[in-house]
Amino acid sequence: MTVAEVADMLRLSLSQVYALVNAGKLRCYRLTTARHGGIRISQEQIADFLRLTEEKDALPVGVKHLRF
Repeated sequence: MTVAEVADMLRLSLSQVYALVNAGKLRCYRLTTARHGGIRISQEQIADFLRLTEEKDALPVGVKHLRF
């Protein structure tokens, strides 16, 4: 999934998704070796992120709520 698709799915902004990726809280696949290259995020990586946030019982920095 693209960053835009993940942002839409989780109802976050693009910058919030990028911040989660850069902080290492949301894993991704980088399509280039450059830091600012394209990235893709799998369903499994999203599920891992959601599982971790549930276990910690707290939302990531900058995220006030998640709606599903």
